[in-house]
Amino acid sequence: MEPKRKTSGTQRSALTTLGARIRLERQYKGWTQKDLATASGLGVDAIANLESDARAASEAECASVASALGITVVQLTRGKPGPIATRRGVG
Repeated sequence: MEPKRKTSGTQRSALTTLGARIRLERQYKGWTQKDLATASGLGVDAIANLESDARAASEAECASVASALGITVVQLTRGKPGPIATRRGVG
């Protein structure tokens, strides 16, 4: 059973960006950006750019990242943090 996470109001606000959601899910798994890059088939620079919202993610990148993280594309790309934050019993 996965541990429960608590998110503060500040964290919830920050989760409104795709990059923040990617970072949260990656960190939750205990992965580095390199780990996510390897699992998703993307480069470390691509992961860093996505997490910093330096550029928009393509549909293929979203699908690769979501699959690597074990979540759906909808969960990853949703504009509200609720489904990600609550799917593991937090929220």
